[in-house]
Amino acid sequence: MNALLQQNSHLPVTVLAFPCNQFGLQEPGKNDEIINGIKYVRPGHGYVPDEKIYFFSKTKVNGMNENPLFSNVKESCPPTKDTIGDTNDMYWNPIKSTDLTWNFNKFLLDKQGIPRFRFGSSPNATELLPWILDLVAED
Repeated sequence: MNALLQQNSHLPVTVLAFPCNQFGLQEPGKNDEIINGIKYVRPGHGYVPDEKIYFFSKTKVNGMNENPLFSNVKESCPPTKDTIGDTNDMYWNPIKSTDLTWNFNKFLLDKQGIPRFRFGSSPNATELLPWILDLVAED
């Protein structure tokens, strides 16, 4: 994400990051431990998120107690896969076809905050540049 933001610092882009422990229980720490985990563990090596990345408190993105923000963006954009995984690996209920399937899913919202595009975990942030440029060009 840093590479995308630094190579395109002229673009009016802000990243909102929502840590979640619903995928393989990979975010067990407390909210005040998340940045240190990023800096020293994964990706580690002293990584510091760009100043345009804002971290929120851990939240639930799927299931009965999912954050309403995620209910909205998931309903606004079609899923990225036909199957979402093995129910033995999921830590939420109910399981819906629109659920996020793993860490680092990405949603692009336009200037009015309307969800426009949804991406799974696979594309890295720099691969989203064409869609970001399209959204920025829509004045």
